[in-house]
Amino acid sequence: RTVLGNGVFDRPNITLDALILFAYDLDPYQLLNSPSWAGTERFDVSARGGEAATVPEIRLMMRRALEDRFQLVAHGDIREMDTYVLTLAKPGSGPPSGLKRNTDDCKTLVVAPFGTPRGAATVVGCDTSEGIARFFSKTLGKHVEDRTGLSGNFEYSFYYAAIQGGLAPAATTGDLPSIESALPEQLGLRLTASRAPVAVLVVDRADRPSEN
Repeated sequence: RTVLGNGVFDRPNITLDALILFAYDLDPYQLLNSPSWAGTERFDVSARGGEAATVPEIRLMMRRALEDRFQLVAHGDIREMDTYVLTLAKPGSGPPSGLKRNTDDCKTLVVAPFGTPRGAATVVGCDTSEGIARFFSKTLGKHVEDRTGLSGNFEYSFYYAAIQGGLAPAATTGDLPSIESALPEQLGLRLTASRAPVAVLVVDRADRPSEN
């Protein structure tokens, strides 16, 4: 379990890849050329900054720690990749019925509606359309660009057939829809495959850390 707060980052049993993703605020598809052991070997990490440190400041602290302990050297780049575009299923119709506008900065607890099919992967939340696109980026392992044109926060809930391997939408299983068909049916959103330049981090060097 990650402890993050009061300027503290405590995380046992974590990989270097996961540390880099946190430090640079990246999704896995944005990390390239890391050594094979960086995704399998695990480390216990405890770092402390000032009590008033913000999350961005803790991320910066972790970057410096990675450079010091793992001799990490990396550079940013832009690569052409398979992506998705998130749009309204019915353009020009305003927020779809599957998105309920939220007016209390997402303080409301969103719960899944009664009757969600057994075995479905269920997602509930409250976020901006950009945040929803970021969720799909993490779920599908590809960059998702928000082109809904929506502003403000929305409460949402939907279900779909379980993800296979955590990276690609599974085929429809029984009565459960794939993630692509669930979106227009339940949220009024659509994912369309595309290609686009994506910001990435390329690892030039990373060494196993020496003992403390």
